Parts: sequence; C-alpha cells; structure tokens
Amino acid sequence: MNFESDRLTKAEQRVIACLLQDTRALMHCPNLMPNDFRHGLHGSIFATIRALIKDGQPVNVPSVHAYLCKWWRLTDAGIAAYLEALGDIKVRPLREVGYFVATMRDGKWS
Repeated sequence: MNFESDRLTKAEQRVIACLLQDTRALMHCPNLMPNDFRHGLHGSIFATIRALIKDGQPVNVPSVHAYLCKWWRLTDAGIAAYLEALGDIKVRPLREVGYFVATMRDGKWS
C-alpha cells in the first residue's frame, strides 16, 4: 500500500501505531473519531481498534486484520503487511499519541 509521506499522513500512521502497541493510548485522545482521519483506511483501522476495545477483544495486527476483513469487507492482500508496518513504527504510545493527534488536527509538525 502506498500513501503520501506528508506530515498529516505520517501523524495518522503514528496514531494507529500507538494504539496497536498500547491501547491505553486511547485515553489520551478520547474525542478522536474515524472521520478525523483523512485516509479512509486509517479511519477504518481506528474504528476497528475502538470496536475491539469496546468488545473486550485483544488489539493486535492479526485481530485488527481479521475484523477489517469480516466487518469492513476489506480483502486487499496488502492490508496485513500495511498493518504489520504500522505496528512496527517506533513510537512511545502513552507519551506521543496526543502530539500526533494534534498534528492530525492542526497540520503542524514541529
């Protein structure tokens, strides 16, 4: 999967990376919604993570992928690899998620 490499896309990717690595990061962005993401796939991944948390299910690359395939009917073979890549992004979830959400919203990356 190819996405732009602009700062807003990178911020979206890092928000998802934070949540894949530690779902407690969601506490730092309780008002974030799927439609806050410019890329539809990122919004779908975020909605999936929230749904899994709500249902008490584990949040990891395989569970997010399975949910996306079942409920969102996403079958692109690249989605699993993309999720793996997102999960491998080096972030500090509890310290950085708020910064990345702010970047998504106001477009500034300092």
